[in-house]
Amino acid sequence: MELLDGKNLLEMWPTLSEEEKERLCGEAGTMIRALRRLTRPAGETFVGAIGGQALGDRVFFGRVIEAFPDADAFYKHFTRIEPHQRESVHKDYPELILPYDDPFVFTHADVALCNIMVTRRQENIPLHIAGIIDWEQSGWLPLSWESYKSRAVQDADTEESKEKLG
Repeated sequence: MELLDGKNLLEMWPTLSEEEKERLCGEAGTMIRALRRLTRPAGETFVGAIGGQALGDRVFFGRVIEAFPDADAFYKHFTRIEPHQRESVHKDYPELILPYDDPFVFTHADVALCNIMVTRRQENIPLHIAGIIDWEQSGWLPLSWESYKSRAVQDADTEESKEKLG
């Protein structure tokens, strides 16, 4: 672990031009897409932190949840719907449809402006991302997890930034 020099993007956001916001969000998007290209070890089916460790995601209201053995167990936890009941339940409650076929990727799971550190390499040089901090919620999760979570969890981030970060 090392100390990153810079300020979090949440502090800087109100002072940035639209061009700077777009560029920094594009840079963050590139980093996030690179993370999602990581692959789980062959034969691993669990949903959770690296090595099958418990999930510390804040969506669990501060509780640490053991890694789920597979995707079905993960989705059942959130919907309380058995895999064989999904089709019939979704006919009556389409709002409960989740992207069950999403691939499971490595994700930060808490990409927010306050967790993106930015700095200038030199005076008069545009801001760039120095790093992304707070990895305690990261792990192997559905591709859409970060997007769904950012819409569900109330953050200090602006609606504009949530759209730009995806």
